[in-house]
Amino acid sequence: MIIDKFRLSAHRGATIVAPENTIESINEAITLNYGAIEIDPRISRDGEIFLMHDDTVDRTSNGSGYIADMTSNEIMSLEIKSDDYPKYTNQVLRIPTFEEAIRAISNSDVIVNLDGSKVDWSNLEFTNQVISILKKYSLYDQTFFVISNSLQRSVFNDRYPDAILSWLHNDANSISTAINNVKNYNGALLSIPLSVATDAVLLQLKKSGIYFQVYGVNSTLDLDRLKVMGVPMAETDKLAP
Repeated sequence: MIIDKFRLSAHRGATIVAPENTIESINEAITLNYGAIEIDPRISRDGEIFLMHDDTVDRTSNGSGYIADMTSNEIMSLEIKSDDYPKYTNQVLRIPTFEEAIRAISNSDVIVNLDGSKVDWSNLEFTNQVISILKKYSLYDQTFFVISNSLQRSVFNDRYPDAILSWLHNDANSISTAINNVKNYNGALLSIPLSVATDAVLLQLKKSGIYFQVYGVNSTLDLDRLKVMGVPMAETDKLAP
């Protein structure tokens, strides 16, 4: 994974200017020079992978129902709500497939953050499809997989030992244990919330030599402090690079 500079990660794409988890939010993130993009893969009833944060399509589209119960054709027929984004109000935006999203990212040096909380990473058919698409567009080495379920992470790691793993750690009192766990993998990094990112914790993480990101960073004051402390990556919903 490219670790040559500080990277601001666009949570669900550049949602400051485009609807979340869309090709438009991905393209905007690349244009605005974010260093990473977080996206949420979901599986349809017929096995296609789409981007969607919620269990249902209700909040972000003109449809209703659980995305896992819908076919690919049903999902692709939906329109993304864009009323809060003047640039896209008069355009028809669709729920993208995972492959469409990865293709859009592939012509950049952006790091891909795959949120693993909404799918089963021990599902061989699903993971093979994800890995195949990432390798097809030469993004496998620029992607990290946030898998907090330890059993699923172990199964996934056994199958793809060179994959870059991460998980969420929200206990400042056990950072030493988390650092040791990261070092037990061939490639791994740690994801911590801003609430855990005290100066003391950040100094400990920097001293350890592991790569890490801080998520939930939505004020310039917090971002400036993290930069001063040498944080390599911060994830935001509201800030521009």
